[in-house]
Amino acid sequence: MSRAPTSVSSSSSSSSSSSSSGARNEPSSSDQNLESFRHELQRLIDTFSQFSNSGSIRDGFFLSDMLLEYASRTNLESHKKVVAQIGETYKNIENSRRQFLESITSTIVSPLSDFIRVDLEEATAMKARVGTAKEEFENAQLRFDVARTSGKSGKNAITTTTKDLEDSKKSLEAAEAQYSSKMVDVHTKKEFEILERLCSYTFSLSNYFHEGQKKLAALEPLLR
Repeated sequence: MSRAPTSVSSSSSSSSSSSSSGARNEPSSSDQNLESFRHELQRLIDTFSQFSNSGSIRDGFFLSDMLLEYASRTNLESHKKVVAQIGETYKNIENSRRQFLESITSTIVSPLSDFIRVDLEEATAMKARVGTAKEEFENAQLRFDVARTSGKSGKNAITTTTKDLEDSKKSLEAAEAQYSSKMVDVHTKKEFEILERLCSYTFSLSNYFHEGQKKLAALEPLLR
């Protein structure tokens, strides 16, 4: 009869010991929270590092999406609104940056490419026509000299070569005048075209930064 309590006490002690051993083998809630925080913090570091290295719009959007996802979790109850607003602002800025980069094609690339394709190629073609006309004039002049100095050439031959020489000279002068006029036009347009395109680009760049500053300024009350 006196041993019964001892048996109960021993059983209770064994159960307590077993429970304590099991608790030591399982990670505590605080350990899990610490590991989760470490994981999220490392993810944030990696995302910012990737964006810093690439500077790409794709990584910028990935960063803003990650902040929005991060803000939706329950472990940021006190700052959820601020983080979400920052993520949304980053996304809006990246949208503006994408629009700005896309506008470079219409403001600079296409107009200057058209200038090369149309004006400069036309000037090159005119220069080639000058070369052809000069060659024809030199040949006509050679034929004229031969006809004039040859005792065997008749009056008709001299008349023909004289007319050919005059016609080829007029063609050369016309080609040279067209080419000269075109080059004046190219040089004038070149200065205007480049300046106009740079002004358009600068205006777009300024507008992008201005809009970005306005978006970031809207965050100021939340950051205080």
